[in-house]
Amino acid sequence: GTEFAALHLRRGTTTVTLIPALGGKIAQIEAAGRRWLWTSDVIPYRTPRRGASYVETADTGGFDECFPTVGPCTMPDGRALPDH
Repeated sequence: GTEFAALHLRRGTTTVTLIPALGGKIAQIEAAGRRWLWTSDVIPYRTPRRGASYVETADTGGFDECFPTVGPCTMPDGRALPDH
């Protein structure tokens, strides 16, 4: 699989792990002695492919902020945006 650099932000006993190359994906939050986000053991991190199903290729767990869209749509200027 492809390796992506992770950025670990720490404050006290809390750590937030981000993956900048995947849009700033929040891969994990560790706080109060536990891991708070699910991580897929089936789907590896990989660069998104236009037109690919998010659920089948990119639902790796963690937290993905869905900006500017949560589903495919067309912008007022005619540009098509993919799922997530």
